Amino acid sequence: MRRALLLLVVLLPLNAIAELPDASASGWFQWTVDGGRNAMIVVRLKEGLPVEMRVSGMYCGPEPRAEVVDLGTISADENFAWFRRIAELDDADNEVRGTALFGLAQSESDAAFDYLEGILVAR
Repeated sequence: MRRALLLLVVLLPLNAIAELPDASASGWFQWTVDGGRNAMIVVRLKEGLPVEMRVSGMYCGPEPRAEVVDLGTISADENFAWFRRIAELDDADNEVRGTALFGLAQSESDAAFDYLEGILVAR
């Protein structure tokens, strides 16, 4: 059952998750991840592609220089789907992809743990 739920989350399009921005969105977006850590995520999109990203608790990262659209609080599993999508975007900057992987490692989501474990086992 857990694998079936993971597959469902992975197959959802990015904009179907917690009303996240559509594929052509540009600007700064933030959301809070529900859970023990209540992490804050800030991402700048340019035509749907993440170009800057910050996960709370990191000492470096972009400071928004424009209005930020607050997307509210999402579940750890919804956040996993968002981070996984960024980590797998071939067109995204490697630093942004690395930040997404860092966020997955900090997640309290079982799906995120399984995903990272799969990457490590495959190597």
